[in-house]
Amino acid sequence: MKRQLDNLGRLVIPAEMRKELNIKPGDELKITVEGNGIFVSKAGCIFCGRPHAAIYYEGVQFCEFCLDQLNKKAAK
Repeated sequence: MKRQLDNLGRLVIPAEMRKELNIKPGDELKITVEGNGIFVSKAGCIFCGRPHAAIYYEGVQFCEFCLDQLNKKAAK
């Protein structure tokens, strides 16, 4: 799928992609550069999707609740 940038550098994410990723107006998106590509992904916890995940590890974002759950599972 191809899209053109407007004169302000904006790009519209197609509705079917927004629906598939559950991206709604006001959601935070993470924009990264890898090699010669730009990647856009929904920001938030990789596990539960909470929008304000505050912990980053090796490019992955997750929340304290999920970290706690992972620690409990690892301790068993």
